[in-house]
Amino acid sequence: MTLGVLGAYTDAKLSADAPGLGAMSGDKLPFVPDISNTVNLDYMWKASGDYEGRVGASWTYTGVRYTGFSPSITVIEPHVKLPTYNTLKVQAGFENGKYSWDVYADNLTNSRGITEYANSGGHNQTGVAVFIQPRTVGLQLGVKF
Repeated sequence: MTLGVLGAYTDAKLSADAPGLGAMSGDKLPFVPDISNTVNLDYMWKASGDYEGRVGASWTYTGVRYTGFSPSITVIEPHVKLPTYNTLKVQAGFENGKYSWDVYADNLTNSRGITEYANSGGHNQTGVAVFIQPRTVGLQLGVKF
Protein backbone atom coordinates (compact mmCIF):
# COMPACT_ATOMS: atom_id res chain seq x y z
CA MET A 1 0.00 0.00 0.00
CA THR A 2 1.29 3.45 -0.88
CA LEU A 3 0.00 6.74 0.49
CA GLY A 4 1.16 9.99 -1.06
CA VAL A 5 0.29 13.50 0.06
CA LEU A 6 1.37 16.52 -1.95
CA GLY A 7 0.50 20.13 -1.26
CA ALA A 8 1.46 23.69 -1.92
CA TYR A 9 0.69 27.14 -0.60
CA THR A 10 1.54 29.92 -3.06
CA ASP A 11 1.26 33.63 -2.33
CA ALA A 12 2.19 34.93 -5.80
CA LYS A 13 1.56 38.67 -6.18
CA LEU A 14 2.81 41.45 -8.41
CA SER A 15 5.53 43.49 -6.75
CA ALA A 16 4.99 46.55 -9.01
CA ASP A 17 2.18 48.15 -10.99
CA ALA A 18 1.71 46.92 -14.58
CA PRO A 19 -0.60 49.57 -16.09
CA GLY A 20 -0.36 48.10 -19.59
CA LEU A 21 -1.97 44.93 -18.25
CA GLY A 22 -4.46 46.71 -16.01
CA ALA A 23 -2.71 45.30 -12.94
CA MET A 24 -1.61 46.88 -9.71
CA SER A 25 1.08 45.99 -7.20
CA GLY A 26 -0.25 43.36 -4.80
CA ASP A 27 -2.64 41.77 -7.33
CA LYS A 28 -2.53 37.97 -7.34
CA LEU A 29 -0.88 36.36 -10.36
CA PRO A 30 -3.38 34.90 -12.84
CA PHE A 31 -4.41 31.25 -12.55
CA VAL A 32 -2.06 30.44 -9.64
CA PRO A 33 -4.04 28.68 -6.88
CA ASP A 34 -3.38 29.83 -3.33
CA ILE A 35 -3.61 26.25 -2.06
CA SER A 36 -3.44 23.00 -3.98
CA ASN A 37 -3.08 19.45 -2.79
CA THR A 38 -3.42 15.84 -3.84
CA VAL A 39 -3.82 12.69 -1.77
CA ASN A 40 -3.09 9.36 -3.49
CA LEU A 41 -3.76 5.88 -2.11
CA ASP A 42 -2.69 2.81 -4.09
CA TYR A 43 -2.78 -0.87 -3.15
CA MET A 44 -1.22 -3.77 -5.10
CA TRP A 45 -1.39 -7.50 -4.41
CA LYS A 46 -0.46 -10.85 -5.96
CA ALA A 47 -3.58 -11.98 -7.79
CA SER A 48 -3.97 -15.16 -9.83
CA GLY A 49 -1.04 -16.79 -11.68
CA ASP A 50 1.46 -14.15 -12.74
CA TYR A 51 -1.06 -11.30 -12.48
CA GLU A 52 -0.89 -8.46 -9.96
CA GLY A 53 -4.02 -6.63 -8.92
CA ARG A 54 -4.20 -2.94 -8.12
CA VAL A 55 -6.72 -0.41 -6.86
CA GLY A 56 -6.24 3.24 -6.18
CA ALA A 57 -7.81 6.60 -5.60
CA SER A 58 -6.63 10.17 -5.95
CA TRP A 59 -8.32 13.26 -4.51
CA THR A 60 -7.22 16.71 -5.69
CA TYR A 61 -8.13 20.14 -4.35
CA THR A 62 -7.49 23.32 -6.33
CA GLY A 63 -7.87 26.54 -4.34
CA VAL A 64 -8.82 30.08 -5.25
CA ARG A 65 -7.29 31.50 -8.43
CA TYR A 66 -7.76 34.74 -10.33
CA THR A 67 -8.19 35.29 -14.05
CA GLY A 68 -5.83 37.28 -16.23
CA PHE A 69 -5.71 41.06 -16.19
CA SER A 70 -7.51 43.37 -18.61
CA PRO A 71 -6.75 47.03 -19.28
CA SER A 72 -10.15 47.42 -21.01
CA ILE A 73 -12.41 50.10 -19.49
CA THR A 74 -15.51 48.14 -20.56
CA VAL A 75 -14.71 45.25 -18.22
CA ILE A 76 -16.16 45.98 -14.77
CA GLU A 77 -14.09 43.39 -12.90
CA PRO A 78 -11.05 42.41 -14.96
CA HIS A 79 -9.30 40.16 -12.42
CA VAL A 80 -12.09 37.75 -11.42
CA LYS A 81 -11.79 35.34 -8.47
CA LEU A 82 -12.40 31.74 -9.57
CA PRO A 83 -13.98 29.22 -7.19
CA THR A 84 -12.22 26.24 -5.66
CA TYR A 85 -12.92 22.71 -6.83
CA ASN A 86 -12.24 19.07 -5.90
CA THR A 87 -11.85 16.00 -8.08
CA LEU A 88 -11.76 12.30 -7.27
CA LYS A 89 -10.26 9.59 -9.48
CA VAL A 90 -10.54 5.84 -8.80
CA GLN A 91 -9.10 2.91 -10.72
CA ALA A 92 -8.72 -0.86 -10.49
CA GLY A 93 -7.03 -3.41 -12.69
CA PHE A 94 -4.69 -6.31 -13.30
CA GLU A 95 -1.40 -6.77 -15.15
CA ASN A 96 1.20 -9.47 -15.74
CA GLY A 97 4.04 -7.55 -17.38
CA LYS A 98 2.70 -8.05 -20.91
CA TYR A 99 -1.07 -7.59 -20.63
CA SER A 100 -2.99 -5.11 -18.52
CA TRP A 101 -6.52 -3.91 -18.09
CA ASP A 102 -7.93 -1.17 -15.91
CA VAL A 103 -11.32 0.31 -15.20
CA TYR A 104 -11.34 3.91 -14.05
CA ALA A 105 -13.50 6.89 -13.25
CA ASP A 106 -12.02 10.40 -13.55
CA ASN A 107 -13.69 13.36 -11.83
CA LEU A 108 -16.08 10.98 -10.10
CA THR A 109 -17.62 13.94 -8.24
CA ASN A 110 -18.39 15.56 -11.63
CA SER A 111 -16.91 18.83 -10.41
CA ARG A 112 -17.23 21.80 -12.76
CA GLY A 113 -13.88 23.37 -11.98
CA ILE A 114 -13.01 26.39 -14.10
CA THR A 115 -9.52 26.36 -15.60
CA GLU A 116 -9.85 29.56 -17.62
CA TYR A 117 -12.28 32.48 -17.74
CA ALA A 118 -12.30 35.55 -19.98
CA ASN A 119 -14.58 38.35 -18.88
CA SER A 120 -16.11 40.15 -21.86
CA GLY A 121 -17.53 43.02 -19.82
CA GLY A 122 -21.13 42.12 -20.58
CA HIS A 123 -24.15 42.28 -18.26
CA ASN A 124 -23.54 40.41 -14.97
CA GLN A 125 -19.89 39.79 -15.87
CA THR A 126 -20.68 37.44 -18.76
CA GLY A 127 -17.73 35.80 -20.42
CA VAL A 128 -16.32 32.54 -21.65
CA ALA A 129 -15.21 29.76 -19.29
CA VAL A 130 -13.26 26.55 -19.82
CA PHE A 131 -14.14 23.70 -17.46
CA ILE A 132 -12.24 20.58 -16.43
CA GLN A 133 -13.21 17.31 -18.07
CA PRO A 134 -16.55 16.04 -16.72
CA ARG A 135 -16.99 12.64 -15.08
CA THR A 136 -15.42 10.05 -17.35
CA VAL A 137 -15.69 6.27 -16.87
CA GLY A 138 -13.60 3.97 -19.00
CA LEU A 139 -11.74 0.76 -19.65
CA GLN A 140 -8.11 0.71 -20.68
CA LEU A 141 -6.46 -2.34 -22.23
CA GLY A 142 -2.73 -2.66 -22.80
CA VAL A 143 -0.22 -4.97 -24.45
CA LYS A 144 3.57 -4.58 -24.26
CA PHE A 145 5.55 -5.88 -27.21
